Amino acid sequence: MHDFKDLAASRRSVRRYKDIDIDINEIIDCVKIATTAPSGCNSQCWKFVVIHDKNKIKQLTNIITKKQKEFLAEIHMEYDMTYVESRIKLLTFFQSAPVCIAVCMTRLDYYDTRMEKALYDYGYSLQGINGIICKS
Repeated sequence: MHDFKDLAASRRSVRRYKDIDIDINEIIDCVKIATTAPSGCNSQCWKFVVIHDKNKIKQLTNIITKKQKEFLAEIHMEYDMTYVESRIKLLTFFQSAPVCIAVCMTRLDYYDTRMEKALYDYGYSLQGINGIICKS
């Protein structure tokens, strides 16, 4: 238990990345380990997408920025530019990372049928949201 406490206490979020390439075998090992994570009733309703190309990561950052601004406009929420900038920073913290691993849900209904219905009523679908990044 002491080792776990030390591990949990020393865990840190990384927001500054080294400009180095990551070996593909290390990436594969990380994804394999991630697939063993627990999920509710062992549903494993996720898909992992590795983005190992700086240009694709930049494109993803641009898409997320554009979609966030569109979404804020659609819901007619009052906000100032400081709020928008903080949302964009929050959503695109990975933009300088050498590799990104997107985790996409493949089944929303298992978790929250009300959210799924709200997304559909608002014109969104799980496939549409995941389709931005997670191509089959």
